Amino acid sequence: MPTVKIVPFPGVPGPQGPRGLQGIQGETGLTGPMGPQGEQGPQGEQGIQGESGVSEITSYIVGGGTDGTQPTFSGDPLFAGEAIVIGDLVHFTVNVDFDNITNFGTGQYYVTLPFNARDEYYFRSGHLYDDSSSKSYGISGNVAAGSSQLNLYYTASNGQDETFTSTTPVSLTVEDNFHISGTYLKS
Repeated sequence: MPTVKIVPFPGVPGPQGPRGLQGIQGETGLTGPMGPQGEQGPQGEQGIQGESGVSEITSYIVGGGTDGTQPTFSGDPLFAGEAIVIGDLVHFTVNVDFDNITNFGTGQYYVTLPFNARDEYYFRSGHLYDDSSSKSYGISGNVAAGSSQLNLYYTASNGQDETFTSTTPVSLTVEDNFHISGTYLKS
């Protein structure tokens, strides 16, 4: 007898079942070998020059005098100067004590800066202390470009700058003193 094969007729697919749980993560694989080193790149351009470091000229010898008859002293003048230099930038302080002066001289007073100034500067950060009246007077200074001579002035009651002398703004005595400071560019 012949064999008959019965092939079932496919039916309509059933609904999709729920999603299964995620499997556990596998182990990390081995690190691969390092690739060959690349070629060296071209040299970069030279950078700009850095700023000069701080160099201190902690003190300097201050000169001074007048544009007339020079003052006299019973020893070295009691002028003290300090300066801090950063590149071309200079900050100075000058202190003048009259304790050993024997003659105040005549004419406008001046002191010297540690370096010549690159440009003309006007400094207004000084004062004269008059011991007999316990008063202070504003002192200023002007230096010309290329010079280190700081000519001194005081501010008069009318607001004008007048020359600082042994008699203006007051008659000086050995108990008096003055100082001035400022910042400028050296040449």
